[in-house]
Amino acid sequence: MPSGPTRTPGATVAGIGSYPRKFNLGTRPTTHALRFTFDPERTLVERIEATSVDALAAGMTIKDRARAILRGGARTLPDLAAEMDVDGEVLARTIRRYSGDRAKFTLFAKLPDGRFGLCDRGSR
Repeated sequence: MPSGPTRTPGATVAGIGSYPRKFNLGTRPTTHALRFTFDPERTLVERIEATSVDALAAGMTIKDRARAILRGGARTLPDLAAEMDVDGEVLARTIRRYSGDRAKFTLFAKLPDGRFGLCDRGSR
């Protein structure tokens, strides 16, 4: 995990993630992650991106992990699958579910060069 502000040597660091899976009303709540730094003098709690810690990112849905990675720029499906360490066919199915004309809502867009990126949700 990245070091937090004024972390002393010998401090114990732990991270936890909350992955809401069930929701009945409204939109699905987002994933939350916290880092706890236990120093001899104090305990520091910080909110962090779950994707910044591999162990916490592994608990996120494929759609959310892909969205977080694609915020950094467009990628090909094989590159994205390798970075996420997931089966390429499972990733392709997820990307297809959230892109194209039949999608409930469009999250990903296929670019002319074959890479995938995020849709500009603000232009709709």
